Amino acid sequence: MPEAQALTDGRCVPELILHGEEDILSLESVVPGETYRVTSKIVNIIDKGKMLLFVALKEISHGSIVCTRIHSKVLLRDVGNTGFNSGVEVQPLAPSVKRPSREADLVSEYKLRADQAALYRLLGDKNPFHIDWAMAKNMGFQQPILHGLCTLAISSRTAYEHAIAKGLIKRLPIHVLSCRFTCHVYPGETLIIQTWLVDPAIMCIETYVKERPSHPVFKCLLLLSPPQ
Repeated sequence: MPEAQALTDGRCVPELILHGEEDILSLESVVPGETYRVTSKIVNIIDKGKMLLFVALKEISHGSIVCTRIHSKVLLRDVGNTGFNSGVEVQPLAPSVKRPSREADLVSEYKLRADQAALYRLLGDKNPFHIDWAMAKNMGFQQPILHGLCTLAISSRTAYEHAIAKGLIKRLPIHVLSCRFTCHVYPGETLIIQTWLVDPAIMCIETYVKERPSHPVFKCLLLLSPPQ
């Protein structure tokens, strides 16, 4: 992540970076073949003791029109204990929605490709931690882990399509995706995606790994755009 490197004098230190949360607000459709401008800036920094939390705001624009806003929350390990707090209050992009306490309305399964991390690099992922076996093992992992946004994209699309197929929601554009990452995923594993319908436009999603089912790898909120 360029924002993380900006806080480490431009050095590539993927072993220090933990992607904690991602909030995506879609305002306008992004059309293939058009040219868009992407800007990114750090809007908040909070010292968490052993870690430094920073929030980056990214915008995808077409001319003067902002099509997408993104909040990325990233933790830098071993960079805390500075006592620094920017004191800036960042307005959330997603509402707070509590997951229903009942059993999931839908359960989906998705088998990841063994080369899923390498394939995802075609979208511009330059973090060597997702492809370098030696680096992954030095950090205590069996192999390179999958990018969190790849897991988010697969899980949210699988839940969305499953809910449409069951007639629970209409095929409307996704307006908000809000996700908190809690554990890693290895390429080749099987995702178990649990979905709760709060109402016809709001879905709560939790994804587990079938081979390691003790706790979710992330929790996600998906909001559909209102019908035009």
